[in-house]
Amino acid sequence: MASVSFRTRSVPSDLNTDLGLELLDVSSPTGDSIRSGNAVRSGIARILVRHVIGDNNANNRLDVGDATIMQRLLTGLEQERSWDVTGNDVNANTSLDSGDVIKVLRVVANIDPQPTPSASSGLGRLAKAGLGKAGPTGASSELAVLNADRLRAQPGDLVTVQVVLQDVATSIAGASFTLDYPTNALRLLNAQSQHTGSLVPASAVSVWNVQPAQSDYTAQNGRVSFAAASPGSWPSNNGALAEFVFQVQPGQTAQYRWPIHLNGLELTPDGYDVRDLADSDLYFIGRDPLPPHLGASASGVASDGFHLSLSGESGVPYSIEVSTDLVNWASLTTLTAADGKLDFTDAGAKDAGHRFYRARQQ
Repeated sequence: MASVSFRTRSVPSDLNTDLGLELLDVSSPTGDSIRSGNAVRSGIARILVRHVIGDNNANNRLDVGDATIMQRLLTGLEQERSWDVTGNDVNANTSLDSGDVIKVLRVVANIDPQPTPSASSGLGRLAKAGLGKAGPTGASSELAVLNADRLRAQPGDLVTVQVVLQDVATSIAGASFTLDYPTNALRLLNAQSQHTGSLVPASAVSVWNVQPAQSDYTAQNGRVSFAAASPGSWPSNNGALAEFVFQVQPGQTAQYRWPIHLNGLELTPDGYDVRDLADSDLYFIGRDPLPPHLGASASGVASDGFHLSLSGESGVPYSIEVSTDLVNWASLTTLTAADGKLDFTDAGAKDAGHRFYRARQQ
């Protein structure tokens, strides 16, 4: 007849919550009351203590959602109970403050390790208790993409890369992600090389981690993590989340394509619901690709066809075409050599007097 979803609240200890059900009336299609054969059955929800201090959304880890809920408690947007202070005192100073928010974001940005869940912590956590998870879940079409002002440049030039959210259906109060980039081709120069995008309000608490030493750019290993959270919704839910300015390195010519990989992106509209967005990739071009080279393999003509070898650029797809007159060409197959070399067989060569082959980069 109906479905009701509840958001469980933090609790100081394990407890049972009664869910009472009262039948007001039941009527027949004619409008007459049905007074017999009716029964109601009430229920009980079991709410458990949390396992991690600061884990407000009860997923046994710290994320941007937890930082968002802490800020909502600090600003009075959510009611603070005495056990909310104890359960969120990440910096162990017996109070709920901005330091606890920063401590959580440091974990999200991979500066500090995730805490180990403890079943005996004695602190309240939100338990779903079989009632389901309420709140918006986002749209399947929402994306996080990487955009660059240019994909090819000379050593010393600057290349700007943005993390952009598209088709996000819900509001945003927090976000986090990790970006992997090739330091042989691209490097961040200093603390001004990365900053929040237009999507993130100036009031948001943001933490950056240029790994492995956060602010030591001489030691950067090609991974940077970011986390930002606010007590309320951001003004917009689509646009630039973050921006990076890379300097092109002389080592870019060692490879044709250099991958820039966005991963682990999480969004939360309210702190409680935290969802993942798919990874995204972008390729910076370091030099022209190696031209493909076709030749007969060691076995040459065999009973199963003509054996050929292909050498070219690693990871680049090549279309193999065949002709009998060097005028009309037909596609035979498309191949990608993981290590730049591969062998393949043209079974159709068994029935042909002669055939010519060529390879083209896709």
